[in-house]
This record gives sequence, structure tokens and C-alpha cells, in this order.
Amino acid sequence: MKLNRSTLLGLASLALFSATIAHAAVGQLSCTSNTSTINANLSFYDLGLSNTLNIGSQSTGAGAGKVTFNPLEIHTAVINFAPFFQAAANGAPFSSCTLTAKTNGEVVEYKFSLVAISSLDAIARSPRTAEDKPASYLDVKLVFGAVEVKTSAGTDDGGSSGGWNVVKNQNQ
Repeated sequence: MKLNRSTLLGLASLALFSATIAHAAVGQLSCTSNTSTINANLSFYDLGLSNTLNIGSQSTGAGAGKVTFNPLEIHTAVINFAPFFQAAANGAPFSSCTLTAKTNGEVVEYKFSLVAISSLDAIARSPRTAEDKPASYLDVKLVFGAVEVKTSAGTDDGGSSGGWNVVKNQNQ
């Protein structure tokens, strides 16, 4: 089978377009420290909050004065390894990180404060089956002390008057 130049360009464009769709960013992260700013497109994010149960007085005992950090895990391109590695090696926390994502047609913005990298892993694998695709990404696990959440319309699910919905660590 002989392919001419326009057919090859068309196939290359289709492959590039398909790759763009398959790897579309689900969000963008921007983290700022005293020494640098890291910007990254994300293919995955998972954030959580935990609420520890304190029984008895918080002024004394084992539960008094402990700060609890909450998890944030992201996947980004391996090319971002160097800046995240440098930030982890420096050991200083980010003063803030902002994660912007589009969910159900609305822009959701998460503003994190007191953010530190707990681990980072560069991950790559070859296809497991003929239908599978290779994977290569950077898995960064962060922890944060507080988060504020805002939607683009300034609305929520009816639980408050809208605008910024603030969720903070109890010990902040």
C-alpha cells in the first residue's frame, strides 16, 4: 500500500488530535513558595479531608495541640519531575497552591495553604495488552493544612449563601 504526503499528514493530524483528547488535562495546579512557582497540567487529582474524633478535653491529653494535614494526590507529566523534586529536596512548604478544574460545566477553584510534598514518584509502564496504551506520569502526594473552595458561579448546593465555601483544618 502506497501512501501519499496528504494521507500521511492526515493520519499524523488524526493521531495528534486523538492523543490530545486522550490526555486532556482535568485541572491545572500552581504552587508558590519563597523561591519558585510550579505550574502543571493534571491528568488526575484526588483530595480529601479527615476529621479526627477527640473525646474528652482538648486542653490536655494525647489529642491536645496536634495539627492534622490532609492529603492531595496529583498526576502530571514526567517532565515536571525536576521542579517538584527540587521543591521536595528543599524541604520548605509551599505558601499556597491553587488547583483549577472544570466540573459539570463550572470552574471549581481549590486554594490550598501550608502545602508540603510528602512523596513523588516518576511512573512508567509499557502496554499490557494490544489495546492498552503506555503510561508515563509523575505521581505527587502533597499534604495541606487548609483549603478554600469556590465555583465559577459563586453558587453551592443550597447549603449556604454561595461564594467562597471555606473548609479549614480544625487546628489552624
